[in-house]
Amino acid sequence: MSTSTSTSDNIEVFTSLHDRINFLGPDALSSAVLSRDFWERYSPPFGYKYYNSSQTHTEQVFTLFGEVQSFESGVEHLRSQAFLENPVRQPLCITDTTPIRDVLLIRTPDGSPERLRHQFNMQVGLLTQIRENHIKDEFRDVREWTQEEWTCQSTIDGAMDTIRLHLPPALQLPENVLGTNSLRIRRQAFNHRSEAPVQPTGSYVGRTFPVFKVPNYDDAIWACSRAVPIQEDIRDHLGNLIPPPYRPLRRNVLIMCDVTLTCQVLEGRRMSRKYYRLNAERIRVLKA
Repeated sequence: MSTSTSTSDNIEVFTSLHDRINFLGPDALSSAVLSRDFWERYSPPFGYKYYNSSQTHTEQVFTLFGEVQSFESGVEHLRSQAFLENPVRQPLCITDTTPIRDVLLIRTPDGSPERLRHQFNMQVGLLTQIRENHIKDEFRDVREWTQEEWTCQSTIDGAMDTIRLHLPPALQLPENVLGTNSLRIRRQAFNHRSEAPVQPTGSYVGRTFPVFKVPNYDDAIWACSRAVPIQEDIRDHLGNLIPPPYRPLRRNVLIMCDVTLTCQVLEGRRMSRKYYRLNAERIRVLKA
């Protein structure tokens, strides 16, 4: 493909993405306003959740976009965490209830026009605003607070310019997915927002896979008896489902994603911690 053709294709993709984000209005993370379009509720013992302003008990689903910079394996994160916390006494053991979440780091699409970069920065700005509101409350608290934020820096001395996107749990119990669980409800909730998907034969959201499909699977630390990878609503640019371990979600891939926001709070007497999460519910690859 010639350079001119590739550039033309990029311009078309960027223009379409910009128009789609504008069309979504306050359902887009870049356009939403806290207290007007959605509201925050602290629900102990979990923490903060974010709800639709017009539907009291419905979590707000936002659409965001970005270009994938890296893919962080949840298994590798657990492995390093276990080593730091207890390097000698107990080896890491992954069971049916171990929470494994892979993370995508996304940034402004490379070569995108100024108006699209502005939309991405507005996404970061809203997440920063919510965090700054929490900081004000922490100043009035005698305890020390630490946090794992929604955003991070791409360079040591740079600004917060990268969004941390948590994929659905890598392992789930089949009965929690095939019943009246959130996966089915989520699919219904997104119907108004997406085109009719292309469904390959034998592939469907909720399908189960062998456990070794989890990235960085290691038989030496695996002690799962029932939990397995589940096919999530993650699709390529043609609308085809991407099976676990979602290898096409790699560097320089442009994605559009529906997410919910949460902030888990773990309170202690002297030190407390907050875990900010952008939870991916549905992902579309726009450009590989």
